[in-house]
Amino acid sequence: MKPLAPVPAPALVLALFVLVAGTASPVAAATDLTGSWRLSAKVETFAFMLNCKLVQTGDRLGGICTDVATNDAQHKPQGSHALTAGTVQGDRVSFAYRTHFLLIPFTASYAGVLAGDTITGEAVAPGHKGSFTAVRE
Repeated sequence: MKPLAPVPAPALVLALFVLVAGTASPVAAATDLTGSWRLSAKVETFAFMLNCKLVQTGDRLGGICTDVATNDAQHKPQGSHALTAGTVQGDRVSFAYRTHFLLIPFTASYAGVLAGDTITGEAVAPGHKGSFTAVRE
């Protein structure tokens, strides 16, 4: 039997790269956010909860969020809010809807990071910021 000729180092490195690159997906499988989510938020001293039914199509996020009654006497549920904007880019999630407070309309927006079945991030209303956590139900 004839011994194999040594493989030059650059050719070996290239062969290994091609082998590894060919077996690993360049983009991790995206998580579909479609489903029910319970969102808890606090913007300054105002705490509230939402039940959100999200629908993801590609990198777009739609759906509806409904206020949940709490034990806070200051919180009066406003009803349901259809998302007016929403995107998913990797583990970054953002969405917004129109609502009102004391008859003043405004856009509430949320931007966070997905980790498993939890999204955590910042909740924003005009002139006010806070935090939120959404958990898949």
